[in-house]
Amino acid sequence: MIDWFRGEIDFLHDPIPAGCVLSIDSDGSEEWRCVKSIVCRSSHETSLQIKSTGGNGEGRATSLMIDGNLAKFLHGHNVFGSRDLNQLLLLAFRKIAALHPDHLSDPFSIASAEAKIKKGDYKVKMIDINALYDVGNDANVEA
Repeated sequence: MIDWFRGEIDFLHDPIPAGCVLSIDSDGSEEWRCVKSIVCRSSHETSLQIKSTGGNGEGRATSLMIDGNLAKFLHGHNVFGSRDLNQLLLLAFRKIAALHPDHLSDPFSIASAEAKIKKGDYKVKMIDINALYDVGNDANVEA
């Protein structure tokens, strides 16, 4: 079962307002700036961290970062689940878009991102994969 996913989807969208963290040098100049993530809550009281990244020079973000437990976000548990990362990510992306219609609602951009996800065309930065095994009894577990 795929448990945790951290990655990035190419997706042209209006940036999700999240604020940022700044580092100010001793002379008062900005050293660096980092956009913060926001919590995207599911109906199961589970959440993913999401943030807009990149820019097209016209005020739109070019990627969406996702970090969290996809199975739990979609189903409310991670006791069992799918090994199909493309399908899990597609369903999670659709749910994220539905929860943030003010910024993630461009039908053309959504269709383009969904086509890329279905083909596996996205960046995986980290993934946890779990499996359950029946070893018979507690003694075998301890061994």
